[in-house]
Amino acid sequence: MVFYQSQVPMKDRFGTHKVKRDGTLRKEVEVPPTTAIHRSVEHIADWIRYACDDAEMTWYLRLALKERLSVIPAVDGLSMYHLYLKFFVSFGEMLTDIERKGFKVDLALLKKIEDRSLEESDSLINQFRQWACTFSSDARYMNVDSDKQKQALFFAPVCNRKTKDELPKTVEFDIDNSDGVIEPGAKKAKRKRKICLEGIGLPVPDWTPNGWPSTSTTSLQALCGSPPSFENGLALEKIGKHGCEALNNLLEANSISTLRSSFIVPLQALADTNGRIHASLNINTETGRLSCRRPNLQNQPALEKDRYKIRSAFICEEGHQLIVVREGELYCVRW
Repeated sequence: MVFYQSQVPMKDRFGTHKVKRDGTLRKEVEVPPTTAIHRSVEHIADWIRYACDDAEMTWYLRLALKERLSVIPAVDGLSMYHLYLKFFVSFGEMLTDIERKGFKVDLALLKKIEDRSLEESDSLINQFRQWACTFSSDARYMNVDSDKQKQALFFAPVCNRKTKDELPKTVEFDIDNSDGVIEPGAKKAKRKRKICLEGIGLPVPDWTPNGWPSTSTTSLQALCGSPPSFENGLALEKIGKHGCEALNNLLEANSISTLRSSFIVPLQALADTNGRIHASLNINTETGRLSCRRPNLQNQPALEKDRYKIRSAFICEEGHQLIVVREGELYCVRW
């Protein structure tokens, strides 16, 4: 089987370059959402051509696969193509039926969970900031998601393990002037302003490949130790139990942020007007198991880590019952 043409990628057909402030084009190419392309009068001809090419090439692929499977023996004198027709066609139709039906979620509950998670993470970060301010007054303005700022606060003064460059005890950073602070000598507030972070000089549990102290979750866990005693924390001697509690608050806030960005918000964003999520189910894994994406409903928080009971947001229609089964090692058998 010979393909006489190759499909032109969507990026080449519909992508556009972002425009810089000076009017020149950026290198990065941005592709609009397929729903926007589908409704675009400008792209209608290319969109129809793309869909036709896609259907045509899929048909040729189908012919090629049929030809190959028909000559591969299976069982009882049947070919792999016969097994495909007998099992996988109906199985695939069942999966697309599941995708089309979707899984109902309680959007009101998810919104409450989101609000609660924001409130709790803000509280934990504020507690961390209050403690950090006892070492560096500008820590109240720091970006707790910035690795460089956390490196400066936690570990300075420190030397790079590879280059021997020094991170001094006091480090200056530019931050967004969201509070509208007018600096001495200025007539109005600038868009950016400077803060200074004083280093605490904590022991370094781990290093980045570039030679600077790591601020990863693992490193922070090693610093603060295990709650509630924190007796195994590397930083306990330097900052005491109260300081280890503050570091643990930052870790808890990061954990909540991950739950929010990975599960709580996407589940709401991907639900349709009927509150149903239509994930994509795939059977092309190496192990033969099903996989799921947009979103990955197989990767919801584990029971012991589901602090907001996100799993309880998956519900059924009124008058029905939802049966939950732990399938263990159930998977599709490959031939």
